Amino acid sequence: MTTDPGVLDPVDSIVAANRGRDPELLSRKFEAMAADRFAFLRASAGLAHASLDLAALPPAPIGWICGDLHLNNFGCFRGLNRLVYFDLNDFDEAARLPIAVDLLRLLGSILTAAPRIGYQRKAALALVAGTLVHYAEALARGKAFWLERETARGPIRALIEQVLTRRRRDLLARRTELSHGRRTLLIDGQRLLPLRPDSKVRSQLAEALDSLAQLYESPEFFTPRDFARRVAGMGSLGLPRYVALVRGRGDPDRNALIDFKQAAASKKRKFFSAPGGPTAR
Repeated sequence: MTTDPGVLDPVDSIVAANRGRDPELLSRKFEAMAADRFAFLRASAGLAHASLDLAALPPAPIGWICGDLHLNNFGCFRGLNRLVYFDLNDFDEAARLPIAVDLLRLLGSILTAAPRIGYQRKAALALVAGTLVHYAEALARGKAFWLERETARGPIRALIEQVLTRRRRDLLARRTELSHGRRTLLIDGQRLLPLRPDSKVRSQLAEALDSLAQLYESPEFFTPRDFARRVAGMGSLGLPRYVALVRGRGDPDRNALIDFKQAAASKKRKFFSAPGGPTAR
């Protein structure tokens, strides 16, 4: 333990930040954190925020930042226009703060993940330097862009083209079971866990689907077929997260999966607004 009674030991800080989460999933999270330093970085945003001294960072403008800008928070997804994009895909920690906070997290994640992706220290430092240059160029340009098939190059373009070949039926085959023309979620104990039939969450999820149906004026699409608890992520592991199998565009091969995740308050809000906590200059 630290000798300062007002400061928590890092282990105690991690335990405190995760108090109240699902014990089984929390055990998985701690095991992953102990086994891999990049997993530790992903799972300990609160610890990083609590120890950050904004006054020690170079002066930077205030803006809306991702708040948890690390390598694993980039990925491919389909937009409502059905185009595939490569971009940021996690904004749980979004906040208005100096943009240097995002840069620190991103560059730190590159150095932390470097050994597991085959980069020696020298190559990792060169990647960090290049990232910093391109980030500054984007800020100077004054306009945000995204990557899609027409604008991407190299490995990112290859990833986008791979995602373009994915079919909904393939995803359903991995995550569901088909019996007598009816699909149910595949409870594998890893990605999906059972949700008790008498759970109040089922009715809450059904109400949420009804709200989505009204919002998108598509009541048939959001008709529920099955529910389960979902296991995903690292920082949010242990918080309530569920998946719904819905009718989609037709049973059984055009069903759809919808992810529900608790929107916890940004850890940055807690640490950067606390009396005596980190402050921007």
